Amino acid sequence: DPLPLRKAKLNQQAAVRKCEKAQKVAEEKVLEAQAREAAAADARTAAEEVARKLELACKEAEAKRDEAIAFLDKVKASGAGAGQVWWLQREMYEKQKYLPRAKQTMAYPKPE
Repeated sequence: DPLPLRKAKLNQQAAVRKCEKAQKVAEEKVLEAQAREAAAADARTAAEEVARKLELACKEAEAKRDEAIAFLDKVKASGAGAGQVWWLQREMYEKQKYLPRAKQTMAYPKPE
């Protein structure tokens, strides 16, 4: 009777096609995962570069702030321009006073 043999052959061909489909899907998923991994590596590198630039900018800003404070102390000590120094301190105090706490950079003393 050729029917069982024919049925087995059809089942085997269907199983082969099913396996080939599954293999094709798996290969596509692998390629997709590799592309995502490469994109993630690029994003990580870009984020690290941005972090380095931000750190350098922060250090530079802190250095300039320290330089400005040192200059202000020097001008205060000389006694000349006391009114200008007072006015600048008042402006900075007023600016900080009306900013939200998250945006306040440092606590300026109230001008006397």
